[in-house]
Amino acid sequence: MGSALPTLQVSQWHASLELQFTQRPSGCRLIKADRKGPLSVQRPFYPEGPELAHCYLLHPPGGLVSGDLLAISAHCNEGSQVLITTPGAGRAYRARETQTQQRQRQRFTVEQNASLEWLPMETIVYPGANLHSETDFHLSANSSLIAWDVICLGLPASQQAFERGQFCQRTRVFQDGRLSLIDRFALNAPSPVQSQAAGLNGRTVLGLLIVGPFSDSTSIDELTDTLRDRELPLTCTRIEQWLVVRYLGNSAFDARKAFEICWRHCRPRLLNRTACAPRIWAT
Repeated sequence: MGSALPTLQVSQWHASLELQFTQRPSGCRLIKADRKGPLSVQRPFYPEGPELAHCYLLHPPGGLVSGDLLAISAHCNEGSQVLITTPGAGRAYRARETQTQQRQRQRFTVEQNASLEWLPMETIVYPGANLHSETDFHLSANSSLIAWDVICLGLPASQQAFERGQFCQRTRVFQDGRLSLIDRFALNAPSPVQSQAAGLNGRTVLGLLIVGPFSDSTSIDELTDTLRDRELPLTCTRIEQWLVVRYLGNSAFDARKAFEICWRHCRPRLLNRTACAPRIWAT
């Protein structure tokens, strides 16, 4: 078993997927699924009833190489309720010698009285990768969002640390066109940030969970107290109407499980729904 990661010599892909959901008398329906390249979506499932659609995004190649672009767009029309997840981890492989970027752009629009749960599996950033990821959420009045993201830097289980490479991430949340939240992280390895206590502190997995907006701060404070009582490996922060939860550790499994516990507590408060895990999570 060799220790070096080969540079993948495959064709570049510019793939896109544009989804649109609407609420009809018969329930929430996927009315548009325009695709280009290897991105696709399965037919929605309805384990909670017809009002809320569970959707699985599929990317058969399984990862990004130099020059690849994945663009995902989802529009939740007024009153629609949507949960989107993925069946497996995303990957950004080692970049070619030209260091051409691997790009991922995601844009979600949530109209009035609609809700979106964006709960993908983790993204693994291979040593030597050059991944740039941007995610924007655009919310209208009385809409709701639960979204998480888990990033794994390197392949520590294979003793392949993220000693070289670039990773840049930006997440933004807009409410009625106004920027409400922004989260940025940039790493050009090797970097002191990887070992500094104020940085990654030697950890290789980082996660972000955003929940809101809540109509009152009491709900956020009570949720924060509840999550702290669970002694989870997380930090919780209230930013105006939002609960922002972070994970920093060495296990994608632990990050996902901790976030799932948060989701099970937050979902009834925000969406007035008990948690119903997507079936794919059990496989």
